[in-house]
Amino acid sequence: MFLTSVSESVCFFLGALSDMPAVRAFALYAGAALLVDFLLQVTCFVALFALDTRRQLSNRYDILCCVSGSKDSDAREAGDGALYNLFRYVYVPFLMKREVRASVMIIFFAWLCSSVAVAPHIEIGLDQELSMPQDSFQLKYFQHLNQYLNIGPPVYFVVTDHEGLDYSDRDVQNLMCGTRYCKNDSVAMQLYSGELHLLTSGRPRLRPRETLPLPYHTPTQLYL
Repeated sequence: MFLTSVSESVCFFLGALSDMPAVRAFALYAGAALLVDFLLQVTCFVALFALDTRRQLSNRYDILCCVSGSKDSDAREAGDGALYNLFRYVYVPFLMKREVRASVMIIFFAWLCSSVAVAPHIEIGLDQELSMPQDSFQLKYFQHLNQYLNIGPPVYFVVTDHEGLDYSDRDVQNLMCGTRYCKNDSVAMQLYSGELHLLTSGRPRLRPRETLPLPYHTPTQLYL
C-alpha cells in the first residue's frame, strides 16, 4: 500500500508540472488526496478499527458505544447489534409496505424524468480558458472574444419560399443580398438600415456592425 500510494502520488504531482491550469489543479488535488488517504489508512483507520474491536468485545452498542449490554456470554454471542435490529424490525418492514413501495417507485421515476429533462441543458466540457497556459496567445484570444464580442446568440430572419421566388434569378438575388451591386431596398439593406437607426437613436448598449447581414439560402428558405 505504501509503494502504491507513493507511486500514484508522484505521478499526479508530475502532472502538476503542466502549464494548463485545469490539469495542474486536478493533479495537485489528486496527489494530495492520495497522500492524505494513505496517512488516514495507516493512522486513523487502524486506531478506529482497534477501538471498535474493543467495543465489540466489551459488549457495547455500536451506536451508543458508552452504553454496555448484557454481560451474559451467551447473550453476547447470540445478540445482534442495535443497528441491525433497527433495519430488521423497523426499516425493512416499513419499506416493504405496498404504499411505501409504490411511493418509492413514483419518486424515483419522477427523479429520472427530471434528470432526463435537465440533461440537455448541462454544459459539456470545461471552460476553454482553463485548458490553456497563461502565456498562450489563444488564451488572450478567448479573453478578448468574451470581452469585446460577447453579443449573445445570432438572430436569423427567414424568408420563406411561399411566393415561388427563384433564387437563381439575378434580380431576386439583388432583392435579398446585402453586398455590392445589391439594391438599396433589399432585405439585408433594410435590416442594416434599421440597425443604424437604432444606433443613432440613443441605444448605448448596441454595438455597430462592421459588415452587412450575410444571407444564405436553402432550396426552400432564405436566412439572413
